Amino acid sequence: MTDRMVEIRNMVRGNISIKKPEYGINLKWSTFNQPRKIPFSLLE
Repeated sequence: MTDRMVEIRNMVRGNISIKKPEYGINLKWSTFNQPRKIPFSLLE
């Protein structure tokens, strides 16, 4: 069974980062409207 993915987009004109080492998340966006996909199980 494949894991569901969630797409998160940068909706501002600046750098965005999400750092949560306890959940294994370290995401960075640098451009407007840039998508990133992460497993739904991390957001649950």
